[in-house]
Amino acid sequence: MTERAATLTHMDRLATWLVALGLAVALGWLQLETPGLVTGDGYFHARATQQLAEHGVRKQFPQTVFSTWADRYSDKDFLFHVLLIPFAGEESRMVEGAKVAAWLFGSAIMLTLAALLIRWRVRFGWLWLLLLGAAQPWWWLHLIQARPHLLGIWLLLVEVGALLAGRRWLLAGAAGAHVLSHTSFLLLAALPLARAVGLALRGRPAAPGDFVAVGAGVLLVTFLHPYFPNNLSLTWDQAVELARNLWSGSPAIPKDLFGAELGSLRPRSLLRTGVLWIPAVLALVLRLRNWRQRPPSVEVLTLAALSVGMLGVSLLSMRFMAFFLPLCALTGALALSEWLGGLQWALASPGRFGRRHVVWVGTGGLVVALCLGGIADNVSRVVERIDGTRSVGEAGRAVAFLDRVAAPEDIVFHAFWLPFPTLYFHRPDGRYIQALDPIFLYRRDPRRFQQMLEVYRGISPDPHAVIAGAFRARFVYVPRTKPFQSMLRPLMDDPRIRLVYMDRHAMVFEAEGVEGSGS
Repeated sequence: MTERAATLTHMDRLATWLVALGLAVALGWLQLETPGLVTGDGYFHARATQQLAEHGVRKQFPQTVFSTWADRYSDKDFLFHVLLIPFAGEESRMVEGAKVAAWLFGSAIMLTLAALLIRWRVRFGWLWLLLLGAAQPWWWLHLIQARPHLLGIWLLLVEVGALLAGRRWLLAGAAGAHVLSHTSFLLLAALPLARAVGLALRGRPAAPGDFVAVGAGVLLVTFLHPYFPNNLSLTWDQAVELARNLWSGSPAIPKDLFGAELGSLRPRSLLRTGVLWIPAVLALVLRLRNWRQRPPSVEVLTLAALSVGMLGVSLLSMRFMAFFLPLCALTGALALSEWLGGLQWALASPGRFGRRHVVWVGTGGLVVALCLGGIADNVSRVVERIDGTRSVGEAGRAVAFLDRVAAPEDIVFHAFWLPFPTLYFHRPDGRYIQALDPIFLYRRDPRRFQQMLEVYRGISPDPHAVIAGAFRARFVYVPRTKPFQSMLRPLMDDPRIRLVYMDRHAMVFEAEGVEGSGS
C-alpha cells in the first residue's frame, strides 16, 4: 500500500468514527428534547423491566384477565428487559433510565455500523452513515424509542458481520441472544440463505456450517428459554397468526387495530428514503457492470440479497424498514468501495492540485452539505412529532383516580393496545381485559373479541351488557384521542354507565351492577 493510499485509509477510518459519534450525539440530544418516552410501548417496556427486577420470571400475567397472557405469559423481549434493569429496574427512575438505555442502544447501532465499514476497509464509509441519517425522520424516531427492536437491529448487524467473517460461534451466540430479545429473530433464516445465493452466483457451493450455526443458536435457546413452553405459543401468535391477519384478504382482526407500523409500506414512504437506496442501487449497478472481468465479492452479493429480501418483507410490513435501511447502507458502501478499488484512479498527480481533485472534493463537499441538511431537517421533524408523546405520562392523573376508586380485583375495560401501556405503567397491579396486540384476546375468546370490537366502533346494541356482563368490568378507561371518539357517544348516552372522571387526556366510567368483578 502506498503512503498516499495509507493516508486515505486513515482519513476514511477517522471520518467514519467521527460521523458515527456525531450521529450518536444527535440521538442523545433528541432524548433530552422530551421529558417522557417516545410512544406508549416504551412505557410498557419500562414497567415490564421494573416488574421483572422485582418479581423475576413469572409465567402468568393476571393483570390481563381475558388474554392468553393470563395463564400462558411469555416475555418475548426478555433479554431487552434484563439489559434495562440497571437503568430502569427501580420504580423511581423507570423513565429516565429507559431513555438512557435507548440512547445507548441507538448509539451502539451507529458505532457497530462504523466498525463494520472500517473492518471491511470501505472507502467513504462515513458518507453512507450520513446518507442513512438523511434518509427519513422515521429512522431517527425509531432509534430513540425504548423498544426491543433496537436490540434486534444491533444483533442483526453483529450477525451479518459474523456471517461474512466466517465466525460461526459468534453467529450462533448472537442468534441465540436474538431469540431472547425480539421476534425479529425469525429473520435469521435469511442470513445463511443470502450467503448461499452469493456463493452460488460465484459458482461456489453453499456453506452448510452457516445454516448449522443459525439453526443451533435458535433451536437451543428456544428450548432453554426461561418461559418455555409458553414462548412457543407466543411466537406462533406473534408470527403466524399476526401475519395471517395482516396479509389476509378477509382478516378476522381488522388491520387498522394493529397500527400503521405493522401495515404495508406505502410507495411514498419508500420514495422518501430514496436518498439512501438510490445511491446504493447505483453503486451496486456500477459494481456488477463488469462481472466477467471483475466478479463482485461474495460479501457484496450476500448483502445485496439480504437487502432485497428485507425490502420485500418491508413491503408487507413497514416495521422492517428499520432493518432494511442499515443493510442497504452497508450494501451500497461495500459495492461502491469495490468498484472504486478496481479503478486506475488518483485524486491528482503528486505535488499538484489537479482538475480531478477539484471534481472529487467539490462533489464530495456538495453531497456532505446535502446530507447534513437532510439530517438537520429529519431531527427537527422528529422533535415536532415527539412533542405530542407526553400524554402517556400525563394520563397518570386519570389512572391515579382509577386506583383510588377501584378495588384490586375490579376489572377495567379498555379497547385494544393503545390504553394498556398507560394503565400498566401507572397501575401495574390492576386487572385489565387484555394487553397490547389484539391477537391475544382473539386467540383466547373470539366471541368476546367481537363484542369488544363493536363497543370500540360504537356499534354495540348494548355496550353495558358487554362491559358489565361479558367482561365483568366495573370501570371503563377511554383515552380522549381521535380513534376512541366513536366509542364515547354510546357510553355517554347509557344511563347505566356513569362518567366519574374526565381530564384533557382520558375519561373514566363506572358501570352499574358489577360487584367483585375480578377473577
